[in-house]
Amino acid sequence: MNVAIHDIARHWFSVFDPPARMTVSQCALTYRFLSPESCSNPGKYTLDFTPYAEEWMDSVNDPAATGTILMVASQLGKTEVVNNVVLYFIIIEPAPILVVQPTEALGESWSKERFAPMIRDTPELQGKVADARSRDSGNTILHKTFPGGNLAVAGANAPSGLASRPRRVVLCDEEDRYPISAGTEGDPVSLAIRRTETFWNAVVFETSTPTVKGLSRIEKRYEESDQRRWWCPCPRCGHSQTLKWAQVRYEAEDGSDAWYQCEHPACEAHLTDEERRKMVRAGRWVATFPHRTLRGYHLNGIANLFRHKKGYKSRLHQMVADHLSAKKKGKAALRTWVNTFLAETWEDEGEKPAWEPLLARRENWGEFPAGGLVITAGVDIQGDRVEVEIVAWGEGEESWSLQHRFIIGSFHSPGVQESLDDILGQKWRHPLSGVELEVTATLIDSGNKPKSVYAYTKRRASRRIFAVKGKGGPGLPVVSRPTKQGVERALLFTVGTDTVKDTIYSRLTLADLGPGYMHFPSERPEDWFRQLVSETKVTRYKDGVPYSKFENPSNSRNEALDMRVYAIGALGLLNVNWARLKAAIIPPVVEKPDDKKPAPAEKPKRAPRRSSGFVNQW
Repeated sequence: MNVAIHDIARHWFSVFDPPARMTVSQCALTYRFLSPESCSNPGKYTLDFTPYAEEWMDSVNDPAATGTILMVASQLGKTEVVNNVVLYFIIIEPAPILVVQPTEALGESWSKERFAPMIRDTPELQGKVADARSRDSGNTILHKTFPGGNLAVAGANAPSGLASRPRRVVLCDEEDRYPISAGTEGDPVSLAIRRTETFWNAVVFETSTPTVKGLSRIEKRYEESDQRRWWCPCPRCGHSQTLKWAQVRYEAEDGSDAWYQCEHPACEAHLTDEERRKMVRAGRWVATFPHRTLRGYHLNGIANLFRHKKGYKSRLHQMVADHLSAKKKGKAALRTWVNTFLAETWEDEGEKPAWEPLLARRENWGEFPAGGLVITAGVDIQGDRVEVEIVAWGEGEESWSLQHRFIIGSFHSPGVQESLDDILGQKWRHPLSGVELEVTATLIDSGNKPKSVYAYTKRRASRRIFAVKGKGGPGLPVVSRPTKQGVERALLFTVGTDTVKDTIYSRLTLADLGPGYMHFPSERPEDWFRQLVSETKVTRYKDGVPYSKFENPSNSRNEALDMRVYAIGALGLLNVNWARLKAAIIPPVVEKPDDKKPAPAEKPKRAPRRSSGFVNQW
């Protein structure tokens, strides 16, 4: 009897239970309608062409997940997934939402071309979100309200949109196209995520195709995640494998006979495009690091299940044709293909000398090189130490690295500054003339301790000891006109770092002694040479225009390179007249008379003049 009463009571009170909570994918499959503006198959949303996207969406509902990262190829449906997440937090769990696009203009485009059609074509949204009206401040192109929440659309280039009210849901779309900084506020992704700090159930969803190795935001975030990949079973042998471009094969010049080859050595079946589709549909996500709470998904364009374009026999044929076209068009097009199809970062081969030959050519020139005529120094300031390179220069800017010195301690310390005074106050005696030489000009990096460096250099300006900052970019001069900085009004010079590094790298490849050649002492350690070539000269594009710059993607130590940049900058302050300097330091060789040489013939005496008969009486 008691059991029966309990069952009746449970049934009665069940009418007060909240409705079962949908996941994001269930919400999309139930309510979402695709618009003709955004796809070739408008109508009810399905996962027929994007089976891999179900877990992307449902990761939002996993309370153990701290965020979702999609590093996936173009045309795999990730923008529609973003739209579905927005749909969910309007219909199922109303909340304040922030959608961030690369620019404010792209944010407006998303609102008008993606979000507005979704409202129009999804019945469940109609009446919840009003159209943008000029007289309704609650609903504009970049701001929408709905019962229980609101939607803000921001550009990553507009800090005001990122620093707005708290948001439970933040969706960063194509974040590798974001600027480095949102105005002067800093990283736009960090600014956006900071809006979620007051929500215990915050949702962070980041998507992008990657860009450059070492600079890609989405690659860095994916590497921090559990790194999930789509594992697909071969329809012939059942071997599970991830999709790799190396397994796409063809023999025809246009790729019309393309196939996907199973990677298992015992199978190596030539899979047709239809079999490739079966592989993709049967796939599953597998985490590389299951213990991590940040969800990360990587998927390339081989998983594309949408219909191929007219003119191609299959989707595999289209993939190969696109690849061949990109290779034919050159590096820029190939890079785009790698980023948008393979969903991999582009790693430019770059240019930099090898350090091993530099180590092998170390030499010993004694106390001071005979070709040295003037001395400069470059000083790099680190948080816990000061490093100094002292360089002797000869005609044609041939150089000898005299010393590399360390001073342990902060530059604030008087003891560190006194030690630096001692190093910069050294003197060397020239081996050919005995003339004493000292450091003629010094540039000290001001980036780490600007106030201390300004105060130090102001008191030593008469010794040509100045503060310096580096500035990257093409075409900048070695040294620019100084500006006055700090309360001391100290002179601050700017060095064109890319210009000087380009000079250094070209000189390091010189094989013949003479102008530009760089000499290194026999005691210089291997790590010095690694630092000297730590950066890579790569080609970048701005507004479609290529330019070269130096990058250190591995963030390895580069103090040796920085010190030499400053030492060259210091030399640029002197405007040396090498011929005059050489004559002043090394006197010309005067030949001694040789006793064996025949004496010069005596000049014939001039015949006496005839007298004119006039006798000078004085």
